[in-house]
Amino acid sequence: MSDVTYDPTQQMTVPVSQARTSTSATKPSVQQTEKQLIERILQLFPSYAFVFEEDAGGFGADLRDVLLRYAKDPNFSLDRLDLEIAQTRYAKETSDAAKLFDKQTKAERDSDVEIKLADILKSYGDAFTNPEDARKVALQAARFGYTGNKLKNFVYASVVKAGAGAQVAKTSEADRLRNLVKEYGYPVEDDEINAVLSGSPYKGQVYTEETLLGKAKSAAKGLYSHLSSQIDAGLSLDDIFKNYRAYASQILEIDPNQIDFTKDPKYARAFGNSKTGQMSLSDWVVELKSNDDYGYQFTNQARQQATNLVMEMEKAFGFRR
Repeated sequence: MSDVTYDPTQQMTVPVSQARTSTSATKPSVQQTEKQLIERILQLFPSYAFVFEEDAGGFGADLRDVLLRYAKDPNFSLDRLDLEIAQTRYAKETSDAAKLFDKQTKAERDSDVEIKLADILKSYGDAFTNPEDARKVALQAARFGYTGNKLKNFVYASVVKAGAGAQVAKTSEADRLRNLVKEYGYPVEDDEINAVLSGSPYKGQVYTEETLLGKAKSAAKGLYSHLSSQIDAGLSLDDIFKNYRAYASQILEIDPNQIDFTKDPKYARAFGNSKTGQMSLSDWVVELKSNDDYGYQFTNQARQQATNLVMEMEKAFGFRR
């Protein structure tokens, strides 16, 4: 074997003369303290500095052990060092992005982490109750180079793994998903939301936003099969209900936001069923005015109509001119 050593920041081996800062540097003696051994190793192999720093996070522990054994054992050859480094988990499992991150100086790594932390707090800050937890996630996200959906999934997966899944379910992203499937009348569970946001399986199935939306659509079509063609055309139940809500708001003299077919089943009558089809708007008006469940009898219009009717009757019987 040639006189080479494995550099974990690269996907190739490099000559020892390039890995060392000085070709005249010699191997530390056995009698030196661990601190002295480390200092000497860093002189020989400065690119391995990260494995001896506190923020290494443990991912280079096996590499650290190999380097220390090399430093302590006078009979530990460079060929053996090359072989043992190549067998470490770090060399086998660490991504190229992580190796590039590790190769940077501490100041450069800290800068990358601060940038990633600001990005995480801006987009997903409501998932954290402790700023230090966010910083730990930012360190790993910066190290692995996560962006976009990978970053989102990693952030939420980290929070769920830490036992704070309930916090994820309270985030604005969770609310967005709830509102998305609510349009189809789908009662989504918090575990489903956590699975989508973290990219984790739910009941053995990998869950994405598309998976959840498809499930909501299927449930709506199962409940109202006669509306399937409209749903397939891109309409949600909420879209279909839009005109019914507007009529109900005007006739019942209430805020349209109070008219929710997902919370109050009487409003879902507008959708009809597979035998009758959905109600026409004229039938819906009759339903609203004739069925006491809706409370039309308590509206100003109903009271005025009742008053007018009484007056007409009084006139008819001669009690009023």
